[in-house]
Amino acid sequence: MIGERVTLSAADAECASRLHAETMAAPWSAESFRELLKSPTLFGHGFRRNGSGLDALLLIRALPGEAEIYTVAVAPARRREGLASALLRHGLSQVRSRGAEVVFLEVDEGNAGARALYRGLGFVSVGRRKNYYRSSNGADAILMRLDLQASTSAA
Repeated sequence: MIGERVTLSAADAECASRLHAETMAAPWSAESFRELLKSPTLFGHGFRRNGSGLDALLLIRALPGEAEIYTVAVAPARRREGLASALLRHGLSQVRSRGAEVVFLEVDEGNAGARALYRGLGFVSVGRRKNYYRSSNGADAILMRLDLQASTSAA
C-alpha cells in the first residue's frame, strides 16, 4: 500500500525535518521547512501511512514560466515502492497547470537511483556545479531540466 497522499503545510515541518534527517547528508531543520511551506509559490506533498509521520515528501516552487524541485525524500524502508515517482508526477502536473513550461532540479552526481528516476520522467542533464555538496565530500551537483511542453512522461 502506497499510503495517503497529503498536501504539506507548516504544521508538517517537524515530520518533514525528521524524514529529511533520515535521508540526507545535510538535512534541513524544522524551522527551514516551516518557513518554506509558508511561501505562496512553494508547495509540498507527501505520503503517510496510519495517519502519522511522513514516508516521502516533495517540495517544489512554481514561478511564472518555470518551476524548481527543492527536495525529494523517501524513507529508506519505503524506497523502490513508487512513492517518489508518484509525488513527482503529481507535482509536475500541478506546476504545469500553474503555467510552468520548464522544471529544474539539482541532484548529487553519486545518487544513481535519483538520476535514473529523473531521466525516466524526461529530465535531461544540462550542467554541473563542481563541489556543490560539501557534506558529500565535495560531490558535484548535476543540473537537470524537464521541458513540460515536450514531455508526456510528466503528465
